[in-house]
Amino acid sequence: MSRGVPPCLISLLFDWYGKIYICVKWGNCKSKLVQLVTGVRQGGVLSPVLFTVYANDIICKLEVSGYGCRIARKYVGILMYADDLLLISASNCDLRKMIEICESEMAWLDMCFNVNKSCLLRCGPRYKKPCVPILLNGNLLHEWSTVKYLGVTFESGLKLKVSLAAKRMKFFRAFNRPICLRWVHCLSDVIVSFTSYLYCLPILLYGLEAVTISNANRQILYVTWKTALYKIFKLNDEVNLLYEYCLGILPISYVFDLRRLCFLFKQSTHIISVHNIFDDVFGFFEFNELCSVYSVGKLSHGHFKACVWYAFYVCIT
Repeated sequence: MSRGVPPCLISLLFDWYGKIYICVKWGNCKSKLVQLVTGVRQGGVLSPVLFTVYANDIICKLEVSGYGCRIARKYVGILMYADDLLLISASNCDLRKMIEICESEMAWLDMCFNVNKSCLLRCGPRYKKPCVPILLNGNLLHEWSTVKYLGVTFESGLKLKVSLAAKRMKFFRAFNRPICLRWVHCLSDVIVSFTSYLYCLPILLYGLEAVTISNANRQILYVTWKTALYKIFKLNDEVNLLYEYCLGILPISYVFDLRRLCFLFKQSTHIISVHNIFDDVFGFFEFNELCSVYSVGKLSHGHFKACVWYAFYVCIT
């Protein structure tokens, strides 16, 4: 009610969630009904919103405290997606203070952190130097070299890096299936290439449009897709480009730029988004640069696919 939610809506939610029962089904048998008194419906459209409202005080208290990082005077010390919580701090001392605030707020909410699913990732010139142990709920918070957050694996180092090792493994694991089916069911190379492009390539590129990719990682993506095409056609790069054009398949560099263009455009037009902070600082220049490369005018915004395809056509011809 302190957030201005109408009392009738609160009563509706209270009545709705007070009548949730579950049972276990085994074959044709069902267990007795058990009432759920805590939590929200898993997979429900409204569940992330309700949980965000429930845990919003953690974000507000951390922002008021002043601990954590800021970019362009905007507070980014805490990023939260559903129940995934990410604390960002430039010092060990501030991080311990942030964890204490989170622990006290979670105790008030009658919740606790899962230490086994929590970890510490360090980056910067002193990332290998020993530091004072950080505790979470009285337990030692272990330091990891890689962390997976929202489908993207980050690696510690002098700079925060994106690791593609896990994505490449998943990609080739998915790619091996159509390759095996080609020999079993005598599938044509066209079907295998389309299957790989539609179902396997998104596994490799998942979430990468939301982060900054280095030239080394771009080369890794290119080599990975090149290896897959060679297993299908057994041809060199120039002939593969012609095959991709004839089959209506964009090269991976064009696919990545297209996904990046769409992502930056959506973030720039989204009113309420934490990515707007990064878009104001970094994304604006990259978006304009990509628009310049693919000759995207203001009237073409939202129609990036046609511009990217035209650039590929010009490159081939």
